[in-house]
Amino acid sequence: MTLCRLILCFALVIAGPSVAMGQEVDPIGALLDQAPPPPATASWQPSPVMTVPKPRAVISGTQVKIDETGKTPDGPLSANDLGYEARLRSAFQSAQGSQGPLEGRWIIRAGDVALYMLQLVDRGALEGAWRDPRRPAASGATGFIDIITRGGEQLSLSFSPTRGGAPVSLSLQLRPDGQISGEMVERGLRSAVTMVRQ
Repeated sequence: MTLCRLILCFALVIAGPSVAMGQEVDPIGALLDQAPPPPATASWQPSPVMTVPKPRAVISGTQVKIDETGKTPDGPLSANDLGYEARLRSAFQSAQGSQGPLEGRWIIRAGDVALYMLQLVDRGALEGAWRDPRRPAASGATGFIDIITRGGEQLSLSFSPTRGGAPVSLSLQLRPDGQISGEMVERGLRSAVTMVRQ
């Protein structure tokens, strides 16, 4: 019996691992053994350059799709359209020309601290609004400037940051070098301030 077993084991060792495990032929391994080696990788080539087509003239009334760049749904501007655009540009330039030197946004500072922001309109008569950046979310942190007077190089402003409270008053000097400075009275306290364009 031992001799039979020994011969059987010897036969299995000689036959190979596939017979010993009860498997016949490994089909996937056979396919992989027959496959040719992968080709050598080619050197990198840049992709071809894409050219953008030149826009073509569009006849008014034809459809223009969203991906068609350089095309408009309308044809060239008519004489009426060109005249209207010229009038708009002229009105804008006229409005820009009528603005005075104080037109725009300003900041009232005491040293490096921004106390108030002002938006002034200077079209002959001055008017404007104020905002307190120290309390941005508070109600009553914005309002209109009650009094603005300009006499020569002097500029005076007054507004009430709190309902029923004492007004803030500014007395500023417009200097020839463009600097604007002076003093502010707020809650009875006087401080030296400057007004700078934002």
